[in-house]
Amino acid sequence: MCLAVPVKIKKINGLEAEVLRDNKTQKIDITMMPELKKGDWVLTNGILAVKKINAKEAEEFFNLIK
Repeated sequence: MCLAVPVKIKKINGLEAEVLRDNKTQKIDITMMPELKKGDWVLTNGILAVKKINAKEAEEFFNLIK
């Protein structure tokens, strides 16, 4: 089973974005979502951005997995 995890975009460089996951900086591929901007929340599957979400949706996800 795969779980899409929300992350907040810290920096964008072309079709790659830097995000913070588990207190570590990780690069994700935003090729399918080039409209993303710094500060946006996205669901990721591995290193691929799959869906833009809002901060409330990200908070709800984190509350569910506590």
